[in-house]
Amino acid sequence: MPGRMLLVAGGTGGHVLPAVAFGRWVSENHPSVDVGYMSGTRPMELDIYRASSIKPMTVSMEGSPFGAPRGRRVKRWLDLIGAFHHAGALIRNFAPDICVMFGGYISAPALVYSRIKGIRSVMHEQNASAGRVTRLARTLGVPVASGWEVCAPFGRSDFTFVGVPIRGLRIMDRDAAWRSLDLPGRVPDGPIVVVMTGSLGSVPVRDIITALAQRDEFLDWTFLVNDSRAATPAKYLVNMFLVPARWDISPVYSAADMLVVRGGASTLSEVKATQIPAVVIPWSAAAGDHQRKNAMLMDDPERVRVWDENRGSIDELTGLLRGFELFRPASGDQITEKMYNLADAICERLWNFMASNGIGLCALKGDDNIGG
Repeated sequence: MPGRMLLVAGGTGGHVLPAVAFGRWVSENHPSVDVGYMSGTRPMELDIYRASSIKPMTVSMEGSPFGAPRGRRVKRWLDLIGAFHHAGALIRNFAPDICVMFGGYISAPALVYSRIKGIRSVMHEQNASAGRVTRLARTLGVPVASGWEVCAPFGRSDFTFVGVPIRGLRIMDRDAAWRSLDLPGRVPDGPIVVVMTGSLGSVPVRDIITALAQRDEFLDWTFLVNDSRAATPAKYLVNMFLVPARWDISPVYSAADMLVVRGGASTLSEVKATQIPAVVIPWSAAAGDHQRKNAMLMDDPERVRVWDENRGSIDELTGLLRGFELFRPASGDQITEKMYNLADAICERLWNFMASNGIGLCALKGDDNIGG
């Protein structure tokens, strides 16, 4: 007998992309399961779903009331109250057997409604520091799967490490990647540093890279900086391009000898999978300082180094980048296969975690062909 699974994720790519990755894995490996998605109405999250050819159920919410600008807090609270009713109606209509929440403000009404109605549910926390909704989920007795082996402030018995579901990335020929990014001319001879500043972008990081690119040590290097405001690739300096944000990320990784990234869990999980050397610049204003905590858990100091944008110097950042060996994969196909295998393994661990907690569809339906 088929079952229904509702995946709830919104806010930023760090929440939405793991949900999409897991949903695709379920559809490919357990095709009897009807997978649905729920999100808020923030343009960025809808763009991610659209790029993934997914049309989610949407609840009229554009952000959390916590930390909102003072003039918008009242509206955000009213939106949240209304979202409980709207989310409830959508969940009733979809009638899921299982609700899997991947965070973001949209997970709060889905969590509460699922508990009230007795819908089996699980929470996936991508970061090393649990967000508000994850802490509420644990208080309500919802099992928590974690993207890292640490999930503060929980003890080890309060969560299960499974990893962060990642996209199946394809490492392609560098010339093909350059063309796919619509960059002019031929691939430059010197090192290429790809700078990914997160779903929301980061002007401070772009400014740091602008200063870095003009130093004598980097005049023969090329910097590709993602910029959410850029409509088309544009040369910013002689050795620096601004590249529009994109959700098909394979050409971006394929072009890189090195990376400069924020400390979002999805990005760091992909960095770990690709093994491209990276300098991580955690966003210091991230809730619970989770980006720094994520970065400190990266277990390959030869390939991943952390730089503090508030305390570190440009000289220090220069040394970190210049100290890396260039990333030249012997076989893009081998790297691609390894990443797909890792992506499958993470999703399978999450599926099995659900089954072990009595949340898998086999526990609900008694069908060995469906459960984990």
